[in-house]
Amino acid sequence: GQVRSMQAHAVSARVCEEGRVGPTYCYQMNYRFVNGIPYIACDIAIWADFRDGEPGAPGVIGSSGRKLGAELCLPQAMGPISCVRKQPFLVWPYTPDIDPVFAGLYWVDFSGPRSGVALLNRGTIGHKWDVDGRQVSNILATGPLSDLQASLGLLPHDGAWLEGGVHQAGLRFGHPLYCVYEPSHPGKLPRQFQLCRIAPDTVTVSSVFCARGKSYLRLFEHAGRSSLLKVDRPDGGLVTRPVNLRLEPIDREPTVRAHQIVTLELDG
Repeated sequence: GQVRSMQAHAVSARVCEEGRVGPTYCYQMNYRFVNGIPYIACDIAIWADFRDGEPGAPGVIGSSGRKLGAELCLPQAMGPISCVRKQPFLVWPYTPDIDPVFAGLYWVDFSGPRSGVALLNRGTIGHKWDVDGRQVSNILATGPLSDLQASLGLLPHDGAWLEGGVHQAGLRFGHPLYCVYEPSHPGKLPRQFQLCRIAPDTVTVSSVFCARGKSYLRLFEHAGRSSLLKVDRPDGGLVTRPVNLRLEPIDREPTVRAHQIVTLELDG
């Protein structure tokens, strides 16, 4: 591949790299270094252009024995490595006695006693950890492929994943904020509005949804720590009622237990 363009400003820099993966595929990688954001991001696109291949036969860029991915080698100076991964409603340690290729939703973290590095992702299919070789890979593709678009992030941090804010950074990376433009029209909006605020920060909101004409909030505790749960609104006026997964009213203690899923009906 080759670097085609680079843009640098006081607040950010972008580097574009283009090249080929075998005779059939092209790729483009855009690296983004943004001031004030603690990770390095890379947007990856791979597509078949058939320039040197047979039309209608995109070929194979990966197989069970060969996977396309981004690899990182962890230095010995990090000391013994622990691996923690984000799964749906769970943040849990990875152990080498399971298959070394595993899924990691939004982020996987590798931490030593004093520091670590997290692999953030949006659109990749899994990870691989070579414990003995201290190599970690974010797997992009395996098997037949027509096109692929994915984004990767590299987040170094002090301490373990919880102290380094890895979970929050991974969710922001996996769910980027998109702007929607609305044509100008009459009406009034408050200067500031917040549906609700939630404490502590070891609790993650997984969904806000409507059902049976009512609004609901679903959240889970991601750090393995029981704590007092507080859901309110800065200007007041919000009432919450605990319900079960079938949205039926239940009695619930004010404490959220370690890794517990909680559903609340919102009123106000």
